[in-house]
Amino acid sequence: MTAFLKKYMRPAYKSISRALGYSLTLGTSEAWSDFCTIAAHRLSLEERAGLAFAALSSLDPAQAEELAAAVLGAAGMPASSFLGAMPEARFWAHSATETERKAYCLACFEAMAEANQSAFLQRATAMEAAA
Repeated sequence: MTAFLKKYMRPAYKSISRALGYSLTLGTSEAWSDFCTIAAHRLSLEERAGLAFAALSSLDPAQAEELAAAVLGAAGMPASSFLGAMPEARFWAHSATETERKAYCLACFEAMAEANQSAFLQRATAMEAAA
């Protein structure tokens, strides 16, 4: 099988296999950055997507989400409101990861006065019933 693969494997795949081995061996951010550059030049979009899918699928969901957020640039902390609180909040929520939305939602809910917590829960319950 090895001789077969060696004979028929595309040169780009041999190159990327070696680059992966080097990156794993070195384990530095520079080595992984170099691997990204090589992968971008040697592999198609579909091949890179498959590689990314396989790597993310090997992690538990929280780790995969954290890694994807780091790659995509998660929204981070909400910014000050210049255009009005709700438009800014909606814009931030659209950019945030699920983990960020859940964390800020709970923290905001816990910081509300008890009357506002009750009003929030009533609105959420009404929205759920309407759906």
